[in-house]
Amino acid sequence: MTLKYFTDLPECKPDQDINYGLEENESILINCQVDAYPPPFLFHWSFNESYNSTSLSFNNKLKNVAKYELKAYNYGILSCQAENSVGLQTQPCYYHIIPPSILTYCS
Repeated sequence: MTLKYFTDLPECKPDQDINYGLEENESILINCQVDAYPPPFLFHWSFNESYNSTSLSFNNKLKNVAKYELKAYNYGILSCQAENSVGLQTQPCYYHIIPPSILTYCS
């Protein structure tokens, strides 16, 4: 039996990929990696462009992996927030969807 004497709001795991270079009509799976106890039971996803913000939903509410497909060069920031019985993650995890040329230039 494992006893834990602490509880934590979810937090983004360090050292995960946050920049994704995509071409139009290309898709990628992005894994929202968080540390939390107790484990998360829900993940909230949203996508922010310079002119629009969209909430993303899935049939399975416990979805820490998002499949993002780039259409019409809608680059922006994909974010996720995990929720456990302690509460909602205070600082979302951010994933930047950018043109591959920028990703190559920045590395």
